[in-house]
Amino acid sequence: MVRCFSSWSSFAFRSSRPVSRFSLLVPSLSLLAILIAIAPFARAQVAGPPAAQAATVAALAHYPDFYVNRSVSVRGRFTGAGASLALQDEAGNQVRAAWKDAARPDGVVDAYGTLWDLGRMTRDDPRLGGYDLTPWLGTGGEWPRPGDVYVFGIGRVQPAQAGEGDSIRAITLDGLSASGRRVTIVGQFRGRNLFGDLPRAPGVTRWEFVLTATGSAIWVSGMPPKGKEFDLDLNSRADSNVWLRVSGTVRERNGLMWIEPASVDEAKPSPWSTRFPRRRCSSAFLLRARSRWHRRRRCGFRSRATSTRGRCADASRLSTSTCHRIRRAPRST
Repeated sequence: MVRCFSSWSSFAFRSSRPVSRFSLLVPSLSLLAILIAIAPFARAQVAGPPAAQAATVAALAHYPDFYVNRSVSVRGRFTGAGASLALQDEAGNQVRAAWKDAARPDGVVDAYGTLWDLGRMTRDDPRLGGYDLTPWLGTGGEWPRPGDVYVFGIGRVQPAQAGEGDSIRAITLDGLSASGRRVTIVGQFRGRNLFGDLPRAPGVTRWEFVLTATGSAIWVSGMPPKGKEFDLDLNSRADSNVWLRVSGTVRERNGLMWIEPASVDEAKPSPWSTRFPRRRCSSAFLLRARSRWHRRRRCGFRSRATSTRGRCADASRLSTSTCHRIRRAPRST
């Protein structure tokens, strides 16, 4: 039996066809597709839930459609009780609040939660369990239409932390009280709101771009993102790996906050960011390099200066016709 198996294996080995490259490539492509498919889930497990975006009560009141179903943190003071509970800032802007605990926190607090649009939800939504919905409904108890009633569902509350420095998050949470303050912030360049970090632009000047850090974003209006060694494009996502340091004055209007810059410099990237070296070339340089490469290909000679065996003295400086004439010339014996 051993002889039969050995003879059969030798016959199968001799009669087998050579393995093609395509058959070896298929398993590699399958493994690559599996890794690409599970990469987002692995990244979500490592990174954890996203941080709450810092906002203001005025921003939630003026642009509720933008913040619907977003995890945000706002700073304010509780007013009212029960279904009439609201979160109010120092300027008097209010947003309806849903808080399950009977004890209402006193003083200025930082509230973390999600803005709800009741018209996009149903009565049996588990997020609305335990709340008295009667004051939020119509006179006949009818359910509100989309865009009629917005409620800020608060998950947790903590006392407001003062003295957090000149970070984008601290400036945004301070809201109107930060207006007129001279600050210096460091953030990642996001262009002209190319990633939808904020509801809209202030519309003060033509040079407006967004900076973001630790999940919070703010506008910079009044100066182009340009310096001695960098020149960023407001409409290009390719420049979003650059970090900038901006010094200026904080401004606020209708829930929008921005920095009126006095200086814009390039800053060191965050240790959690990935930055690749970038090289800018002018169009004239690229055209010259392309023409030189084509001339060398058509001429067939190297660009080193030599005059033996009919080679061009400098192929990058001679025209195509001249290179062909030198190439067809008889070689000297």
